[in-house]
Amino acid sequence: MRSLKIIIEALFWMVAAAATMFGAAVAIGYLTAPPIGYLAAAGIIVMLPVLVRILTLVRRRRAAAVLSYLEQAVRLNLPLPRMLTAAARAERGIIATRLGTVRTLLEDGYSLGTALQIGVPEVTPRSWSILDASERLGRLAHALRRLVADQRIELDREAGSSGFVRAYPFMMITAICSAISLVSIFVLPKYQAVFKDFGTKLPDITMTVFTGSESVATIAIMLATLSLLWWGGGSLWEVFHPREEPPASLAWFRDAVYWYLPIAHGIVRDRGLGDALDLMADAFRGGTPAHRALEQAAALRVNRVLATKLAFWSQLVTNGMSLSEGARRAGLPRLVCEMLSAARGGDQAADVLDFLARYYAARFSRASSLLQAAAVPAITLFFACIVAIIAIALITPMASLIQSLSAHSGRWRL
Repeated sequence: MRSLKIIIEALFWMVAAAATMFGAAVAIGYLTAPPIGYLAAAGIIVMLPVLVRILTLVRRRRAAAVLSYLEQAVRLNLPLPRMLTAAARAERGIIATRLGTVRTLLEDGYSLGTALQIGVPEVTPRSWSILDASERLGRLAHALRRLVADQRIELDREAGSSGFVRAYPFMMITAICSAISLVSIFVLPKYQAVFKDFGTKLPDITMTVFTGSESVATIAIMLATLSLLWWGGGSLWEVFHPREEPPASLAWFRDAVYWYLPIAHGIVRDRGLGDALDLMADAFRGGTPAHRALEQAAALRVNRVLATKLAFWSQLVTNGMSLSEGARRAGLPRLVCEMLSAARGGDQAADVLDFLARYYAARFSRASSLLQAAAVPAITLFFACIVAIIAIALITPMASLIQSLSAHSGRWRL
């Protein structure tokens, strides 16, 4: 039932995106001129990701403010309901409403993670699942401190990024398809007529580029249009709703795809291991048994393939197997298995897990920063190559025609 609801909602927002972009283009083009309407559609494509980026930052700052108040209350050992009441009086607008809702849910007996999940939809599933597990282990202070620090880093990183990179591929696909269609309709037939008069043929690269583009133009335009509507619908949906988790079946499929893709595998594995091992290290320092710490680590909102491995690891340790051997049997990375095998006692295991958590968190941070920095150059280079091929396909006939005219001119002089 939920999957059907998501499909219907996705179709609705795709239609809304089409009405927004193409309706505005038709209206502006009718009132002014068709080219201006076409530019208006491109302008909407540019503005949508910028608007979504602004709203995303506002929501993340809202979540960071709520987590910051909770971290201060736990660090100062203050009663959470009283602290949230004081914070709600100091704030205004949506943040005050969110703080009041969380206070009410806590007073009704909900756990902190569940209260955040219900009362503050801006808080990510990763955050409230970590808080839920940490509260069950009695280690809430460390989890809140880590989440607040992570929020600051992510906000600084997001503030420096641009939403334009999300719109650039669709703008370029639209521009390239339009240019190829115009050239194929208006320019290429005239080229062919001129070259026929001179008794020669168009260069192979020109015929290959434009003949090939004609054969796949319909499919390319359909795919580009569907992708544009899907992206535009998702952008409009994000304007009015915080991001939600997909149904379990779709989430399993998504996580399996991420797990087995070469680059995505390392990113989701490192992020999940960093969270799970950090939770376990803090639990070990608090005297929690290994099997219980592993059980809570497996309940975190990490990649579901990794969560299955953590659950199997927990089961093996519960049955009496050592941490290192259980990790090896569960298919965890070799570094985790080898370092845990050298640990003696709970304190050493906590130190090892803490080091591993920081190691995988640093790997995730480096990988995400590298991908974010490389996205714009890679996309720009890709479309630059396509534009260069089209430009060469257009310029080569001119050069060939000039060379042919020069040859004929030489014969006439003789």
